[in-house]
Order: sequence, then C-alpha cells, then structure tokens
Amino acid sequence: VLVLQQLFSTGLALSLKLIIDDLLRGGGVSLPLIIGALAIGYLLAAGSTLLGEYLSSIATARIANDVRRRLFAHLQELSIDFFARAPLGELLSRFSSDLAVLRDGLIRRMVSGGLAVVGLTINLPILLYLEWRLALLTFLLVPLIVMAISRLAPAAARATYKLQRAEAATLNTVQENIRAQQIVKAFGLRRKARRRFDEELEQLERTAVRAGFLISQVGSASTLGVQFVQLTITAVGAYLAQSGELSAGSLVAFLSLLQIVSRDSIEITKRVIPALVTASGGVTRIEELLAEPVRVFDPPDAVVASPLNRALELQNVHFSHDGEHPTLSAVSLRVLAGQTVAFVGPSGSGKSTLISLIMRLYEPDRGAVTVDG
Repeated sequence: VLVLQQLFSTGLALSLKLIIDDLLRGGGVSLPLIIGALAIGYLLAAGSTLLGEYLSSIATARIANDVRRRLFAHLQELSIDFFARAPLGELLSRFSSDLAVLRDGLIRRMVSGGLAVVGLTINLPILLYLEWRLALLTFLLVPLIVMAISRLAPAAARATYKLQRAEAATLNTVQENIRAQQIVKAFGLRRKARRRFDEELEQLERTAVRAGFLISQVGSASTLGVQFVQLTITAVGAYLAQSGELSAGSLVAFLSLLQIVSRDSIEITKRVIPALVTASGGVTRIEELLAEPVRVFDPPDAVVASPLNRALELQNVHFSHDGEHPTLSAVSLRVLAGQTVAFVGPSGSGKSTLISLIMRLYEPDRGAVTVDG
C-alpha cells in the first residue's frame, strides 16, 4: 500500500523529464500513453491511500486497546499498598492524556513516517541516476540537518515528560477537590483551594511553554534545514543546466523529486520526530506503571484454600506500610474455627492492617499468616 503511493509520485516526477526533453527536441513521445499511465497510477494510488488510512485506523485502535488492556490487567495484580500511595489522578492520566499522546503522537505518526521512509528509499537512488553531483550534494547536506535536529530532541523529550507529570498532578488536584467538597464548604476553604489551584496552574503554564517551545524548535529547525537544501540544489542545478551539463527535463524532474524527498524529510523531521519526542513522555509514564512490581501473588503450585477447619494463625508477624515506621511488630495470635474475636484499639493501632493481612491484601514483612497450618 505504501509503495503504490510513492511509486505514483515518483512516476509523475519522471514523466516531466520525458515530456520536457521531448518537446525541446521536437520528438514524438506519445503523450496519450504517458497521460493514460499516469491516470491509472493515480487511481491505484488513490485506492491504496484509502486502504492505508483504513488499515492505519485499525492498527491504531488495536494497539491503544492492547495498552489499555495491559494497564488494566496489571492494576488488578497490584497490592493495596500501591493504591494507598498512588494518587488517583496519576493513574487516570495513564488511561487518558498519556494514552492519547501515545495513540496520536506515536502510532499514527509512525505510519506516516513509514510512508516517508519508503519514499526516501525509492527516490534517493533515482536522484543519483538523474544527476549524481546534485544527489551527492543532497546526501551531504541532509545528514548535517538531521544531526542538528537530534541535538535538540533530548531536551524536548525531558520537558514533555515534566509537562505530562504536571498535567497529571493538576488532574489529581481537581479529583481531590471534588471528593472533598463537603469539607471545603464546611470549613470555608474555597478561596484557599482556588489560590492553591491558581499557583499550580501557573507552574503548569511555565512547564507547558517550555515544552512547547522546545518541541517547536525541533520542527522549525527541520523546516529551515530542508528549505536550505532546496535553495542550494536549485542554484547549483540551474548553473549546470545553463552550462549545458544537465538537460532541462532532468533538472525539472530532479527538482520535482527533490520536492518529494524534502516533503518526506519534513514529515520525518518536523512531524514524526517531534511526535515521538512528545510521545516519549507518555510512553515512559505508561512503562513506569507496567514496571510497578506485583508484591502479592500466587506461586505456580498454589492450591485453592479449603474452608477453615482448625485455626487461623499469625506467627511473629511484622509489617510496615512505608518500610520505615512499623505498623505491626511481632504479632502472634491463634483463632480457632468457630470463634468470634474482636480487635479493639485507637485509630492507627493496626486493626485494619491486621484484617488486611488476614485477607492477604498485604504480605507480612516477616512472619507468616496460616490457615489450618
């Protein structure tokens, strides 16, 4: 599909060489034959374009859903302590803004980037065939532009990552405020909440301005670089044509192909690379969540627990929520089947934690919780 689109663009440019050189020589090239071939190529290219867009839409939807499925499945495996320390806004942003950046910036642009790579693969050798001196000059200038752009990309990627974290923090602030509206209104905290949110938005604005400027620098540098290449090649090609070393048709065909190569280069450098830079922050944040370790899991040889028959025991159990401040220390108890037991104590003494350990929402740091041994 991608090859058909590029072959038509290349054939259209090469047909100009045949037509112009033949007209200047007064030859007898069959114009109806050339126009007919171009018309057939146009129809094939139009059909392949529609098919390519349809396949791209399918691929985009399936990849995005696959990422959603992996994220959701991983969340089901994470233990309660992760949800206790992870802000809800941070988690929701993985499914919203981060995934949107991944879908729009990475998946869709990768398709257009693939089309541009196919075009460069086809057209660069033809440029050598038409005029090797101009082609070598093009090959010399383009890598210099790519190197210059590559030096700008890392800073833009870091700024984008910071922006997405700031956006997630803002979303979390809104979510917390909505859930705490009863407290906000009861204690007259509306002005304080607005002031805090305004300060957060000011910081977000500064982060967004920096990220947007750095990303635009990548795109602007690519555009200016491509225009410089076009200007240089046009000047040198015109000199060669004027001195009789290059035919008018070859010059027109070369410049037409160079326009296509420039378009593909701009697609890669101004659209695909900035999109990849923008998407890198979202990809990193999604990978961070997928890399979150599963702390409570069943071994491969685990068996389904039978109903309690003898006793539930805690043997010298130690547990801490943050790894520093102990919640339970050396707790041992034995509850027989059929017994009724009450846990009493002040807030924060570990009652809920004890029940959570029995339900295996947490794993003890040390010791064991056993059912019938």
